Amino acid sequence: MKHIKRLKNKLKQYDAEFLKKLAHLLSNGFTQKQALIFLVEQYEVLNIKDKTKLLELIRDGKNLEEILTYIGYSPAILAQIRFSAVHGDLINILESCYSYITKRRQTIKNLMKSLQYPIILISIFIVILIVLNYTVIPQFNTLYEAMGTHKSNLMTILTFMLNVLPKIVLVIISIAMIFLMYISIILRSNNIELKQSHLLKLPIISTYYKYNVTYKFSRELGLMLSNGIESKEIVNILKNQNLDNELKYLGQTIEKLLLSGFSMSEAVKQIPLIDQRIIPFIQHGEYNSNVGKELSLYSEYVLEGIIFKLEKLTKRIQPIIFVILGLLVICLYLVIVLPVFQMMSDLN
Repeated sequence: MKHIKRLKNKLKQYDAEFLKKLAHLLSNGFTQKQALIFLVEQYEVLNIKDKTKLLELIRDGKNLEEILTYIGYSPAILAQIRFSAVHGDLINILESCYSYITKRRQTIKNLMKSLQYPIILISIFIVILIVLNYTVIPQFNTLYEAMGTHKSNLMTILTFMLNVLPKIVLVIISIAMIFLMYISIILRSNNIELKQSHLLKLPIISTYYKYNVTYKFSRELGLMLSNGIESKEIVNILKNQNLDNELKYLGQTIEKLLLSGFSMSEAVKQIPLIDQRIIPFIQHGEYNSNVGKELSLYSEYVLEGIIFKLEKLTKRIQPIIFVILGLLVICLYLVIVLPVFQMMSDLN
């Protein structure tokens, strides 16, 4: 099947729940067709047009990947479903996809929740600074001139800081937006060599990108090996699919290395896209002929590692924002209070 362009998620926040219920129905004896018809008819979030189209696809015997594509699931989930047709573990894959979507969504929610409050405070503070720069501070300058007094060095520095701060913030926001656009363009590229040469050079981005690729690779390789599929056939499956460019690239690269006489662990060691901590798991699996189980176990470690690092990053960012905000509030307070004290001193 050729690659199908991703559509809008028609189930919205219920997409993970849909997969979990589908797995539950299949494990309780429902056929895939019966389970899908039942679920599609139950979800009110689907409009009449989408329900009709989905029921038509199901009754026409379309495979699960095509149905989930129409619903709007991400390529990462569709790739899992396609590979499940190879290793024959659909129920487990559906439950894992439910867990993946839920954890990912919860992590993003926690990240946004941690950043939301300080970002709002900083936004309000920047507005106050702009207002002060156009109202209060010019009045103080006029008053200084009328009284024939000069601002203290501290007052001059603080006034300058508060004057340029909004401009600095705008520049930082502009640079951040350009950087995010750049990362987004690179991530959407089909050129894996381009991704490697750019993303792996960025300290934080490289870690998450490498973890994500390692998670997908170890998961799929582990599941297929556990179900008795040989390494050569797995590599062939990976290199011939079009849903995941990273896995396609890994399949092509590993095949070349295996043909050159490398073992699986030696081949993986040559690929910078994969986290090298996977090597002991592969070597241990090669030793006890249980590579599949070892890799499936490692994939769970990698997923937990991604979530842990995101949460850790969030916890680091929040206090830094509050410290900066606290310093700015002190500066703002001094800018308002110091002129009053200085003028009172001059009058005395």
